[in-house]
Amino acid sequence: MRMGARMVIAALIIISSITVGLNDKMFEGISAEFEDSVLALSPYVVVNQSGSGDFDNIQDGLDAVADNGTLFIRNGTYVGQFYVNRSMKIIGESKEGVTIYPPMINRTSVYVVRASDILFSNLTLKGYRGVTYTDRQSGINILNPIVKNVHVHNSKFSKLISMFTCYDNYEMIYVSNTCSDSSLSFRSGSGIVINNIIIEDSSFSSYKVDYGQYIQTSGFRFSCNYKFLNIYNNTFKDCNEVYIWAKENASIENNRFINVTRSGIIGLDSGVVANNTFENVTRAIRVGLYPYITSITNNTFRNVDGAIHVRYVIGSCNVEGNRFDNCSYGIQLIDYMKNMRIVNNQFKDAGVELFNRANDPMFDSLEFENNSVEGRPILLYHDVDDIDSFPEFGQLVLVNCNRYRLEGRTLSGGRNYPPVLLFRSDDGRISSNRLNGGDPTIWIVESEGTLITNNTLGDNGTLFLKECTGSRIYYNTFGGTNRSFFDDGSNYWTSSGDGNYWKGLNLTDSDGDGYAETVVNIPGGDNADSHPLVPGVDLGWEALSNEATTGETYHIRVTARSRNLGVLSNLSIEYGNDTSGYDLIYLSPFEHEQECEIPIPLNSIDDVLFRIHALDDLDGSWTIGPVSISVSDNDAPVIDVLNHNDELCRGDYINTSFTVSDNIEVTDVWYVVDDNDTASMPFHISGNLWILNLSTSEQFLGNHTLRIFCMDGFNNSASLLLNYIVLDGSPPAIVCDLSSPSAVTGGISYFIVVVSDDSGISSVSVNYHRERVSGDLELSSGNLSDILLYSWVPSDFSILPGDRIYTGQLLIPENDDSILFYTISVSDVHGNVNVSDERNMTVHDIIPPEVNGSVDRTVVGTGDLMKIDVSMSDNIRIRRSWVNFYIDGELYKNDTVFDGFLFDVPLDMIGELTFMVYVEDLSGNVGMWKSPSVLISDVILPSCTVVGDFDGYVGEQLRLDVNATDNVGVDRIHWSVCGIEGNGSEIEFRLYSSGEYRLSIEVFDTSGNVYYSNWTVSISERDVVVEDEEDGISPFFVVVAVFFAIALLVVAVIVLLVRRRGSSSYGEKNRVSSEE
Repeated sequence: MRMGARMVIAALIIISSITVGLNDKMFEGISAEFEDSVLALSPYVVVNQSGSGDFDNIQDGLDAVADNGTLFIRNGTYVGQFYVNRSMKIIGESKEGVTIYPPMINRTSVYVVRASDILFSNLTLKGYRGVTYTDRQSGINILNPIVKNVHVHNSKFSKLISMFTCYDNYEMIYVSNTCSDSSLSFRSGSGIVINNIIIEDSSFSSYKVDYGQYIQTSGFRFSCNYKFLNIYNNTFKDCNEVYIWAKENASIENNRFINVTRSGIIGLDSGVVANNTFENVTRAIRVGLYPYITSITNNTFRNVDGAIHVRYVIGSCNVEGNRFDNCSYGIQLIDYMKNMRIVNNQFKDAGVELFNRANDPMFDSLEFENNSVEGRPILLYHDVDDIDSFPEFGQLVLVNCNRYRLEGRTLSGGRNYPPVLLFRSDDGRISSNRLNGGDPTIWIVESEGTLITNNTLGDNGTLFLKECTGSRIYYNTFGGTNRSFFDDGSNYWTSSGDGNYWKGLNLTDSDGDGYAETVVNIPGGDNADSHPLVPGVDLGWEALSNEATTGETYHIRVTARSRNLGVLSNLSIEYGNDTSGYDLIYLSPFEHEQECEIPIPLNSIDDVLFRIHALDDLDGSWTIGPVSISVSDNDAPVIDVLNHNDELCRGDYINTSFTVSDNIEVTDVWYVVDDNDTASMPFHISGNLWILNLSTSEQFLGNHTLRIFCMDGFNNSASLLLNYIVLDGSPPAIVCDLSSPSAVTGGISYFIVVVSDDSGISSVSVNYHRERVSGDLELSSGNLSDILLYSWVPSDFSILPGDRIYTGQLLIPENDDSILFYTISVSDVHGNVNVSDERNMTVHDIIPPEVNGSVDRTVVGTGDLMKIDVSMSDNIRIRRSWVNFYIDGELYKNDTVFDGFLFDVPLDMIGELTFMVYVEDLSGNVGMWKSPSVLISDVILPSCTVVGDFDGYVGEQLRLDVNATDNVGVDRIHWSVCGIEGNGSEIEFRLYSSGEYRLSIEVFDTSGNVYYSNWTVSISERDVVVEDEEDGISPFFVVVAVFFAIALLVVAVIVLLVRRRGSSSYGEKNRVSSEE
């Protein structure tokens, strides 16, 4: 009961609290004109212009929405200016589907906001084309003072002057995921503070409206007193203007500013600009005046006209980790800087600029470290005097530094920044440097007494002197023109009558005195270079050779001296002609006078031309020539033999090929044989190739000479002598071959050859080869009667006149039966050789294998193991071998055999044993060995077993059987026992007294071997038994009965004892139970 009461009381308290809260909330912010209808307000209202919603008009819907309610607008196109008087959410069905236009009235807007906590989402607010500029249509107009928490999400603003218009205080404006080509502009009057603006994840661009003579371009503009301005992750692209002027605690991070015509993050008194990208932007960041705490870090500036401009810092400013690429300036510092920090920035085609329009020091606590341009350090010195040298740098900035020296440097700067920037730095020296690029190359501001001499500025090098006095500029080389130079002070551009070399102006020196006749005016004031220098080189030459001949060198002496500013850097001679081409000879540029050798081409008599070229270090060039040299030819032609045979057979042709060459041209070629008076012309193939083809059929045998002649067009001649010999070229003839058709191993093969030659035989030989041997056999001269003795030569064989017989013998090895291949070679006295085709001679093997052996004994017993050793060999090779076993002359068995074997004598074999070993070679020849006779005797005893009655009684007949065995055979069996003997395998006997007796048995085999064995026979007396005639029970049975009775008694006793023990236990248990 108490718990229920408590719950009821709690419910009443909660309901009353909610009711009170609802009453407070319901009437909060309601204008007086709607107080009478407050009970009609709804938390959720739908507007649909088709009429299917709660209202078809947005204003009616706004008026019907309760505080903190929601107005949902269906897709459609709506027109009007709508007033928002309560906190609510205004949500469209889709950003693309809900489009709202303001009325065609001057200075109108779509929404007029008079309350806080407003959300606009999924809407498109769009202006009209063609309205006048004074109409200034905007998206959202905030009127009420102290408006807070206006949120625009996922919406679109198009063709409007601005998204927001506000002239009173407001706080917490939040724009997210919204795109706009209208200006996001916040404007406020003097003394009005705008707090907590957040712009994130949105994109902005520009929309141009043409009003006749004026084009208004929308963009992005904050131009009031902001605090806590936050702009994150937005894209500003193709905007005419992005203008941000924030007062305190601004945070502008991770945005992209692309193709913005006018822009600036300006008046940033305190805040952070980090991780943004500026590309194709004019004036990206302008800090000042009087910034307190500002941090500009990790931004990227690309193609920006003015990246970071910092002016008059009285608090602190940190510029760190930024990247600059192709910016008109990277960081520009103006006037006084306090607690300035510039570290870890990277520049490319951009750099650092600075100015100070006041007379006080420019820096108060400057940290400038680890900044680089084009990968090289940027050095900034301020208030340092007497600097004699500098480390490597990409840009050098001096502020209030006196008596410095910059000498001997080579530096090429990028675009948009000066490699050397000097500000209020006096009495410095800049000399002997090679500089190029930059904008300008050297920039000197408000400095006195600067010496600039012996420097070389490249084609893009410029010098800029602003409000400088007492500077001296002379003996410099300027690669460009004077149009890019500037000097508005009182300075001197000559010294002792010497000015500068203006290479880019191409000034002329008509009188050769080293000075141009033209005065070079310096833009910016009344300064001029009155004695511009014109460098030059004086060239000359003289001949040292009397004439020029082909293939030789022509000597000249060259003189070269530079005058004025330039230094001779290259000296060369170009020589040649159109026939042989042109080449260069390089001479030392540091010697005023030197000799030179000009090669004259070997293959041309055209005149040789040469030119002398000179260059100085200022890229000036001078030339003498062309000079012509006449050329004559003194070189004789050259004959080179390609092929010539100095030994020929009569009837052969002399085929000699050769080339005839000349540096110019060959006009005549001929030859003479054996120095006779007849000259002949060889055959011309092509070019310089010739062939001489001459028959020797009519020439005598022996040595001859061949002389070749040639001549060129200048009567230069050459000759070449060749020798050759004409020989007999007919080889001897092989008439017939009567060699033996075959041979045997270990025998002799006979070679008989009949040859003939018209000039005489020099030698006859046989070249033979076999499987294992090869060689040459020289044959000797023989006669017909000798060869007729051989059986294979026909008896009627005869020879013709001029034929000669040659014979020879070759011993055939015993161990080689391979075919004998041979060729017959016959040479005559002139060295002609005739070699026959390859022939062959068959070799037969007739030698049988050799076989020997031995036995380990001649007498063995049955069952013994015999060892037989056999050795076999053949002159060629053994094919197979085997053994036959004979017993008493009869074949017992045969088997394969090798070098030796073992024979296991069978147990049943006796007699005379003989081994016959046969070996056959590859040719079928068989060798044999017969072993000595081996006698096999029986040495194994017979054996026996006895079965039967070995125990018996006195007088009882006993019977035993003898089972006898033997490897050969049992002859007889003899036995004896107690004087009783007998033969045979059946034993029967009687013994008449008790005791143990020995039975002896003898077994005889057919070989006379005897086996002896003894056996024991037991004889006992019979027992006398008296039987009871009445009951017929024997004592045995009595004993058994007694034993059985005793056993029964023992069992009875055991049972009794067991039962007695059980009764005692039971009684004890009963007693125990009764006691309990």
